[in-house]
Amino acid sequence: MERQVKVYDADGASRSLTLTFSRSAGGWDVAGADANGATGNSTLTFANGAMTSAVP
Repeated sequence: MERQVKVYDADGASRSLTLTFSRSAGGWDVAGADANGATGNSTLTFANGAMTSAVP
């Protein structure tokens, strides 16, 4: 599942960021990318409907 979000840098300039969510055994893997390419990855884990950790 992909989502486009607008993010802002320290100077207030905006840019688009694409977040791609993929189900994993313990929750969700998230990958971020902008016009320059990949910007980061993380794994989100949940228990009882609440996020328990986000590991870069």
